[in-house]
Amino acid sequence: MITNKNDLEQAVREELRNSQMSVYKLANKTDVSKTYIHDIITENRKPSLEILMKIAERFNIKYLITNMREKI
Repeated sequence: MITNKNDLEQAVREELRNSQMSVYKLANKTDVSKTYIHDIITENRKPSLEILMKIAERFNIKYLITNMREKI
């Protein structure tokens, strides 16, 4: 279970790297720019919690976050 932002960030990065979805398609589905998505994948940017939640929701990994909001 993910309990902090760093764990969520790592889980999202892993999903992005393993995804068959293009950066362009994910950007359109999450309303996040292609550059921002790419920067998250390449660890050039620390995403906000809001962006992480959008991406987590898209990959159906939001269920891992149940206790996280209480700790942030």
